[in-house]
Amino acid sequence: MFRRVSRAGSIALGLTLIVGAPLAGQIDAVSPQLSFGDADLGLGVRFGFDASGWHPDVEIQLGLDIFFPDTRPGVDLGYFEINANVVRHFRIADNRTLMPYAGGGFNVARASSSEAGVSFSERSKTDLGVNILGGLRLDLDRYDPFFELRFELGGGDQGVITAGLRIPT
Repeated sequence: MFRRVSRAGSIALGLTLIVGAPLAGQIDAVSPQLSFGDADLGLGVRFGFDASGWHPDVEIQLGLDIFFPDTRPGVDLGYFEINANVVRHFRIADNRTLMPYAGGGFNVARASSSEAGVSFSERSKTDLGVNILGGLRLDLDRYDPFFELRFELGGGDQGVITAGLRIPT
């Protein structure tokens, strides 16, 4: 499921995501989200950044999902993903409410496990992958619910269904 990424590579990617996304523009929205994939249930948040300098319907999204995988008793398994994506919204003729979107980007997935009562049993893996995603956002007056399907090639190497509430800032 995971290929090893060097610590320097992980740090470089993390810094790029943390520093680079805010430089792309102001935070346009904050979105709490609920995800479900091979790694079970996940809770997360994403930030949308204005990228209208590239195209009026383009947004940069930076998110974090913490998953809660089901494990056997005595095993502690932690799993999270950081996702950085560029999405383009598509307008449907006269319909201003339905906004389908598609995009892609990168993900960093980190899994760690340890067993109760076993010294030095903690193991972890970090991997970098590519995202391909599509979804539908309902552009309502105050809050915008969205539904998304994301495929991860490498990284978390899973399909993820996400639903959330986009809150414009």
